[in-house]
Order: sequence, then C-alpha cells, then structure tokens
Amino acid sequence: MMWSYMMAVVTDPGRVPPGWHPFSDEAAARAELERLAATEDSHYDRRDPRRPRYCKRCQAWKPERAHHCSATGRCVLKMDHYCIWVVNCVGLLNYKPFLLFLAYSTAAAGLASGLLVKPTIDFFTGVDFGHPTAFIGAVMAIAFTMAMAGFLVMHAQLLSANCSTIEMYEKARIQPWPYNRGLRRNLEEVFGKVRWRWALPLVSAQDRRSMLDAVLAPRLLAPGGFLSSPV
Repeated sequence: MMWSYMMAVVTDPGRVPPGWHPFSDEAAARAELERLAATEDSHYDRRDPRRPRYCKRCQAWKPERAHHCSATGRCVLKMDHYCIWVVNCVGLLNYKPFLLFLAYSTAAAGLASGLLVKPTIDFFTGVDFGHPTAFIGAVMAIAFTMAMAGFLVMHAQLLSANCSTIEMYEKARIQPWPYNRGLRRNLEEVFGKVRWRWALPLVSAQDRRSMLDAVLAPRLLAPGGFLSSPV
C-alpha cells in the first residue's frame, strides 16, 4: 500500500511535449490557430472528444483526453483529477499506482477492521475493560474501509469503460464512447500487457512508450472536421 502511495505521489502524471500539435505540420497548426483566434469557433465536431483543442492558459495545443490542471498550472495527459491525498494530479502515468493504492488501502483497512473485532467484543462483554480504543479504532477502520471501497468501485467502473473521472460527465452525451476498446484492452492500457506486473505500482519503459504514443500520436483529420477513429 505504501509503495503504491509513494509512486502515485512522486510519478509525474504526464506532460505535453513543448511544441506538440495534432496537425500534419507547423503551417497547418498555425493556420488553424489563426482561424480560431479570428472566429473563436471550430469547424471540427464539438461533440467529438478527439477534436483538436487549444489551451488558452498554457498557450499551446493539448492532446486528446488532456485537461488543464489549475492546481499544477499545466495540462496533464489523460487527466483524471487532482488528488489532495497524494498531493499530485492523477493522470496517464500514475493512474496505475493510484488504483493500486485504492485497492491495497481498502484491503489493509478491511484487515484492520477484522483484527479489531475480538478486542471490541471483549470490551463490551466485560472480558477486558482496559481497551476502549479498540472500539474507536474499529469504528474508524470500518468507516475508512467503506469509503475506500466506494472509491475503488467507482474507479473500477470507469476503468472498465476506459473513462476518466472528468470524462464521466461527457460520456453520457457521447455514444458510443470512442475510447472503450473492451475490458481486456482497457485494462492493458492502464496496467500493461504483462499480467504478473499488474499488482506492482510500476510502469515498464515499453508500456510507458505505448501509453505516450497512444495519446500523443496525431490522428488524420478527415474532411468536414471529423476525426478518424482511434486504432
């Protein structure tokens, strides 16, 4: 649990490379930016989350699924949310350790609740009046277990649909959700292709490259402002 927590804290969630844009060349990127500045509108389908987007705060184009984090002052790749408990933004590269932290902390709190059952019963039945803290600890452990389990279930549902917390509000308006590639591929996108590593809060160099390529590779822009479907 602590390993996962520390990895979620110290791992950068993912930065947008300087000068990145989703167009074929710099000229096309400048032309689109000039057109947006002149009309404040886009000929791309605004319902499509894969459309080119420009961050006015960063003064730069941002990739698909990237959002500006006001806490860190920059755009974060595949941003999920800013978590005050890990003092970091949860995004593309630290979502796996964050999920493992939720899972392991739920298990640890459940274990603590179980271990405190007998001391609590002994306290109330008069077997041992010297440990009132056992009852207080049991109440807190049970409450913490329920809270963490709720977060874990919510993120498990989002993970199964390949949807972030921010995108959850968009998903209801966009059907079918373009990033849902099936349960197995959705899991591999976050945890990697080597399954024995799923329980470890580490991202291999190969998985890291695959994750970055998936969100940073420009897509071909189709006529009429629509984007090609993701591979």
